[in-house]
Amino acid sequence: MRRWRLLARVAETIATSSHDFLALANTTAELIAQEIGDGCAVILLDLNGQPEPVIGVAHRDPAMKQELIDFGRTMTADDYRAWVSDFATLTARTSVGLPATETGYAKRLREHELEIGIEHVAYAPIRYPWGGVRGIVDSIRYVGSEPFSDYDLSALAAAADALGLGLELLTTRARERSINRLWGTAFEVSPIGHAMLNLDGRILTINAAGAEIVGRALHQATGLHWRAITTGEDFEEDKADIERMLGGEQGILRMRVIKRPDETMRWISRSISVVRDDAGNPEVIHVQFADISPLYESQQRAALFERLLESSPDYIGIANIDGRLRYLNRGGRTLVGLPDDIDVTETRMNDYHDEQARPVSLPVEEWPTMRDGIVGGESTIRDWRDGSSIPVSVSSFVMRDDLTQQPIAIATIQRDIRERRSAQRAIADLAEQRRNLLIELVSAEQAERTRIANDVHDDSIQLLAASQLRLQLVAGHLHRGDLDAAAKAVEDVSELVSSAQRHLREILLDLEPPNSPGRQLHEALADTAASFFADTDTDVNVEGSLTDITPDVAALFYRTGRESLSNARQHAAAKRVTATLDEDADLWRLVVQDDGVGLPDPLPVQPGHLGVRGMASRAAALGGSCVLDSNPGGGTRVTLEVPRTAGR
Repeated sequence: MRRWRLLARVAETIATSSHDFLALANTTAELIAQEIGDGCAVILLDLNGQPEPVIGVAHRDPAMKQELIDFGRTMTADDYRAWVSDFATLTARTSVGLPATETGYAKRLREHELEIGIEHVAYAPIRYPWGGVRGIVDSIRYVGSEPFSDYDLSALAAAADALGLGLELLTTRARERSINRLWGTAFEVSPIGHAMLNLDGRILTINAAGAEIVGRALHQATGLHWRAITTGEDFEEDKADIERMLGGEQGILRMRVIKRPDETMRWISRSISVVRDDAGNPEVIHVQFADISPLYESQQRAALFERLLESSPDYIGIANIDGRLRYLNRGGRTLVGLPDDIDVTETRMNDYHDEQARPVSLPVEEWPTMRDGIVGGESTIRDWRDGSSIPVSVSSFVMRDDLTQQPIAIATIQRDIRERRSAQRAIADLAEQRRNLLIELVSAEQAERTRIANDVHDDSIQLLAASQLRLQLVAGHLHRGDLDAAAKAVEDVSELVSSAQRHLREILLDLEPPNSPGRQLHEALADTAASFFADTDTDVNVEGSLTDITPDVAALFYRTGRESLSNARQHAAAKRVTATLDEDADLWRLVVQDDGVGLPDPLPVQPGHLGVRGMASRAAALGGSCVLDSNPGGGTRVTLEVPRTAGR
C-alpha cells in the first residue's frame, strides 16, 4: 500500500510541476522521507544543460535537514557527477549501504553518515529512458531503526523510475516550449515571408516580412485568400502544386509575381509545403517567400546587356588581369573568324593582335598601374582564317571592384574600320577630284574669256579698224570733191560695219543663256549649227528637246554642243552632222555625231579653247559624264549625260 501511495504522490507532484526542478526535488524528497525513511536527498544532473546539480533534501528533524544541506554544500559538481557515475554500472535498482566504489565523495559521505548516526542507507538511481543515470534518490534511517525492507526498496526504486520518466516528460515539455518560442520568434523576425494557409488557400497567419512583401498590414493580410495576391496564372499553378503535394509530393520551389494594392508587382521566390498532423493527415499549408525583385530586375538588366553585347557586330571582350580571356561576344568571334571549337577562355588578349599592334594595346601587366586605365586609338587585329590584318578602332579599359577599386578585369571594344578607311580614301579621292575640277573650271573659264577676246579682236575690232580707215578715205575724197570715190568708200564702210555687227551678234548669242525667255536649248543649238556651217555643203541637223532643264544644265549642254559642232566644222570634213537631244526618267542626254575623218591620235590641245577635257570637267561637276569616241558608222561621236537631279 505504501508503494502505491508513494507512486501516486510522486506522479501527482510531477503532473502539477511548473518546471521548477529544485522544488520538484525537494517535494519528492519530502514524500520519500515521509513514506519509507527518516530523511532523503534527491540529486538531479544535466537538467536543460545546467552545469550545476539540483539537490533536494528532506528530514523529519529540521536541524538534521540543515546539517545535511550544509554538508551537501561542501561538495562540488564534479563530486556529485563522480558519485552518480558509480551507479551507472550497478545492476540492482537499489543497494543498502554505501556504493562499492571508493570515490572521494563516497568516503566523505560514509564518514559523515557515521558521524551523525546513520545506520541504514538505500539508493535508487534515476535513469534516462534509454538507460543512462541522471541522478540518485538517497533515503536514510538512523541507528535503532529497522532496516529497509524489500518492499521499501521496491517502493524507492519505483519512485526513482517515476521521477526519471517525469523528468524526461518535463524536460521534453520545456524543450518544446523553448523550441516553439524560438520558432515563433524566428517566424516573426525572419526577413523572409512566412504564411500559414488553410487547405482552401486562405491565410491563417503571416509574419511581418510577408505582410510587407504583399503590401498590407498584418491584420489586412490575415484572412486574405492566396488568390488575392497572385496573378491568375500563378494561382492556378500554385493550386496544382498544392494538389500534388497533398497527394504525397515534396515541397516545390518556384518564382512568382505578387500583386500589391498600389498596382505594383513584386517578384518572389516561394516554396510551398504541406504540414501534416501526427496521423499524417494534411493540416495546414506553409508558404515561404522572399522578395527577389531587385535580383530579378538585375538579372533582367544583365540578360538585356548580354543580348546587347551578343547583338553588337563589334569585337567585345573581357579578360582577367593576367590577359586570359573570360568572354568574347558573337560579333567578335565572327569578326576574327574564330573557329567554333575554340574555347575563348583558353586564349589570351594578345592572341588576337598582330605583333605590331601589341604595343598599341599595351602589355596586360601594365594595365593595373595605369593612371586612368584607358587606352584608345587605332590598331589591327588578326584574322584567324588567313592571318591577315583587320584595321580596328580600339577602346580598352580596366574594370575595378566597386568597393576596393582594385583591378578585376580588362575590357576591350574594337570596331572594324575597313569600310571607314575605304570611305576616307573615297572622300580624299573626291577632294582631289574637286580640287582638280576647280582648277580645270577656272582654266575653262579663262579659256572662254580668251576665246571671246580673240573673237572680238580678230573679227569685230579688225572690221571696225578697217571701217575707221575707210572713213578717213571718205573724208579725203570729200575734201577733194571726188564724190564718186567718196560714195564707193561709204559703201565699203557700210559692209565692214555690217560684218562687225554680225560677228558681235554671234558673240552675244553665244553668251546668252540657251534657256532664256523666247529662246530654248534646241533653238540655240540650231542657230549655232546654222552659223557654223553656213558657208559649207554639210547637212547639219539638231533634233529633239529636253524638258524641266535648269539654266546651269542647259548652259552645259549648249557649250558642249557648240564645242562639238565647232570641232566638226573645223576638223571633221563631214558631209553630215547630227545633234540629238534625248531624255529618260533618270538622265538628260546629248549626242553629237558626224561621218567625218574621225578622231586624231593624239587629240590636239588648242590654247584658248574649251576642248574635250573642259567638257568632261563641266559634266563631272554636275555629276554627269562626257565621252568622246569613234562613231560606229565612221566619224566622231560626243555623248553628254547628266542626271535629272543635277542643279536642283
